[in-house]
Amino acid sequence: MKSMLKKSKVAVVIYMGVAMLAGCLSTTTDNPYVNDRRVNPDYEKYNNKSEQLRVSYIGRALMSNSDKENLTRKLGEEKTYEGWNPSTTAMVAQGAIDLTVGSFGSNVGVTVGSAIVLAGAVLDFIYDGSVDYVTLAHLPATFYGDELTSAEEAGDALRKYGHESIMRVAKQNGFSAECIERCDLGNRIYELTPMQPVMPKSKDLSKYVPLDKFYISTMFGDMKESKNPMLNAALGFEAKWISASRNGYNFIMIAKPTRNPDGSLKISGEKIKYINGREGVAQTSFGRVLLNQLYDNPFMFHGNANIYPKQAYYNGEKYTWSSTSVTGFMRYKIVE
Repeated sequence: MKSMLKKSKVAVVIYMGVAMLAGCLSTTTDNPYVNDRRVNPDYEKYNNKSEQLRVSYIGRALMSNSDKENLTRKLGEEKTYEGWNPSTTAMVAQGAIDLTVGSFGSNVGVTVGSAIVLAGAVLDFIYDGSVDYVTLAHLPATFYGDELTSAEEAGDALRKYGHESIMRVAKQNGFSAECIERCDLGNRIYELTPMQPVMPKSKDLSKYVPLDKFYISTMFGDMKESKNPMLNAALGFEAKWISASRNGYNFIMIAKPTRNPDGSLKISGEKIKYINGREGVAQTSFGRVLLNQLYDNPFMFHGNANIYPKQAYYNGEKYTWSSTSVTGFMRYKIVE
């Protein structure tokens, strides 16, 4: 009898375990946000060594110190970068990098001497330890027709560009946008409202789109002067001004925000203001579309190693990586 009871208990435990596992494997609920978050985007390896190394250097804050050093050394030894556009050669020439220029469409040799490595290409503000999250801006001396002669002017230009980017991306996706808090600062809060009611798909509950207003908290940080020829080579233009911190061009997207007892929007933080809420938009397929559009330029970079898969956005591409080694960093592109 005891043996039968023991077997019966084991059978019940196994059954419950199988049932729980089946429940975990199921990805369909009546909540599109939950369903969307459960599905990780696909990614694939791409075959452009030059692009991989250049984006790796731009996002080097996410690398360990030893991997940063190895990457910089390798870039210093590289003989050829591919895919330069016509304006790049003139801009990079101003950055004191020797160029061997062929006809357009052919390889353009770029040799970065060891003196550059010793002169600060490694030992910049990004070198003192790896981070898990970074957003950066890099601006040329002339940005969309404006001459930027000081760090203050560069900061003003960045805030203007960030504001216009939110307005543009919101409209592209069927939302209107309005700055509602601290609109004269880099740390702002925007409210995005559907231009018309968003109708959820009748059958497909796998894709998430906010059905009501959602919010973007920004950080358009201060800028500082840059003299890094290796960074110029990686960017493809001479960056006169770069972010003075690792949180230089950031967007935090929240839906279903936390509210005060009177129903008003709750704005958290002391020096840095932001919105909390139940739905983090950036980790959905809709949020990835927004981030890709917001960073669809050669000036801004976003990297996040705190989520799976790890994600970086730069110049209209979405990257991920298996490690921060020279061969593994920025080695894959996310495809959706």
